[in-house]
Amino acid sequence: MIEINLNPSDRDLRTFGWLLLAFAGLVGVIALWKAAALLGAATVLTVAVLVGVALNSGSPRGRQMLGFLLPGLFGCVGGAVAAGAPALVVAGVVWALGVAASVQVWSSPGFAKTVYIGWMSAAEPIGWTISCLIMAMVFYLVLTPMGVVMRKFGYDPMQRKLDPEAASYWEPRKPVTDIKRYFRQF
Repeated sequence: MIEINLNPSDRDLRTFGWLLLAFAGLVGVIALWKAAALLGAATVLTVAVLVGVALNSGSPRGRQMLGFLLPGLFGCVGGAVAAGAPALVVAGVVWALGVAASVQVWSSPGFAKTVYIGWMSAAEPIGWTISCLIMAMVFYLVLTPMGVVMRKFGYDPMQRKLDPEAASYWEPRKPVTDIKRYFRQF
């Protein structure tokens, strides 16, 4: 379960203001450069939010619904350019909103905390889905093939083969003579 920091420090909120400004700048540049990419990102994020809402029962549904804000933002910006609005005007509006929001975040701690918690809540279902997807890919595309190859060649690093002749599976170890060894686990 992803936990959202409901009491961010002043430093966290200032950093968030800078990141918000950078995010608005990046979205504006993408709107100028390749607005169709924003529509593609909106589609992918919408699917991620839907999967997160459907499968993640660990967080409240109302907070999960905020996840549709990010794909909505990308869809509005990309859709405005696709509908014929001048890309420079759309980018300018995004940049102006980013500067205004960042200044407001830096100047008003109450507003900053509200925006911060809302933003983190909006990113939660996307982050949950993406992290589960990455973990599944690592497991099925890296670890499973390694296990299959190890089994194929008879490699058993945990020595799990049963030996009916063995009286015990205990393996004697040298006793630790140096007390400092207790502080070096590996």
